[in-house]
Amino acid sequence: MDKIVAIANTATQDREEATKELIELIRQAEEEKANFDQQIQQVNQKIEKEKQMKEFMKAKETEQNELERLYRETKQEEELNLKR
Repeated sequence: MDKIVAIANTATQDREEATKELIELIRQAEEEKANFDQQIQQVNQKIEKEKQMKEFMKAKETEQNELERLYRETKQEEELNLKR
């Protein structure tokens, strides 16, 4: 009978230890997930900023091209007016 009680006590201790380990692993996993989610959010913010910057640069390039076109047209008109 003492042997059965000892085995039961050992099993209970092992179960409690396993439960503690499981709780710690769950805590670590939740912490890692929170860190991962934060990193993903930061990466998404950087991607969005880069996207906005590319759109801005494209708009500026289009604006620059339009100004250059207008400059060329104005210069051609001035040259025509000088020839007259």
